[in-house]
Amino acid sequence: MNKKHFKWLSIIIIVLAIALITSYFLYFHKAQTKHFMATKPTVALAYAKTTTWKPKIYAIGSITASRGTYISSPVAGIISKINFSSGQKVKTGRVLLTLANQDLQATVDEDAAKYYLAKLQYIRYHKLFKTRVIAQLDIEKYLATMKQDKAQLAHDTANLKKTEITAPFTGILGIRQINLGQYLGAGKPIVEIQDRSTLYVDFSIPEQNITAIKIGNKVTLLAHNNSKKNWQGKIAAIGSALDPTTRSLAIRVAITPPYDNILIPGMYIKVAIPLPSKQQVIVIPQTAVTYNPFGDSVFVYKNGHVTQRTIKIGATIGNNVIIDKGIKNNEQVVVAGQQKLFNNMAVQTTK
Repeated sequence: MNKKHFKWLSIIIIVLAIALITSYFLYFHKAQTKHFMATKPTVALAYAKTTTWKPKIYAIGSITASRGTYISSPVAGIISKINFSSGQKVKTGRVLLTLANQDLQATVDEDAAKYYLAKLQYIRYHKLFKTRVIAQLDIEKYLATMKQDKAQLAHDTANLKKTEITAPFTGILGIRQINLGQYLGAGKPIVEIQDRSTLYVDFSIPEQNITAIKIGNKVTLLAHNNSKKNWQGKIAAIGSALDPTTRSLAIRVAITPPYDNILIPGMYIKVAIPLPSKQQVIVIPQTAVTYNPFGDSVFVYKNGHVTQRTIKIGATIGNNVIIDKGIKNNEQVVVAGQQKLFNNMAVQTTK
């Protein structure tokens, strides 16, 4: 056998081998398909049902305290005393910080002495005036001097009090922003204080929903950091005008305590406002829906077969989802076993 004949023989053998392997896989695939078609997959079903649904407006709000501010000093000076700790709860009027004030204290003491002397002189000369020993003009000069010294004492006492920074209201302090011995400029923040006795949630709603909102409406709130805990509140204030950019209306809700040490100012919270109207809607279990980017669908069961149908879903109610389009009441849908199904497939159901 020459090389040419050997080459052709090799090609023929390779082609035959490929043909045999291809035939085997085609036969195996066909057999598996017949076996799969012969075995009906088992699915679980549920009925689409009609229920009464009360629509809600959902929004994301921000929690604010009833009162909150950064405490600062009206005057500059060296910090000589710090009487608070970060995170401490304080009452109205508590002295939080003192600036060096020895010079002002000395001035006030001097003013007090001058006023005391002026007052004694006025009392003494007023007695003489009654006996006509001194003139009217003289007693008026002593009276003016006494009033002037009294005013100076009040002025310097007020300046002295400015060196003692107090809590403007009862609340919880934040993180301290200053240190002992530091030079504190006028108006520089010392510490934040928040009054958490009452908390509010501020949010906005679209223009089309404003007619359903009224003062006193009940609201349900859900914190993002604790999805199992709900709070109740009432609408306390409604904005006077729509935002010209977003065309939304500002709403403020007062949260009903206790807050369980979970809600704090600045936190985002989910808001649900029930609307007064009620609707009859069709719902199915969420497990029945196959979610896809090109459209959501379900498998509808009828006479032993399933048909895949595109649907339009709405809001969720617990473990169910509202069907806006695609499913009728009392139709049966597959809630388990969808992974093995295709359109118009015969199935068997669980008992």
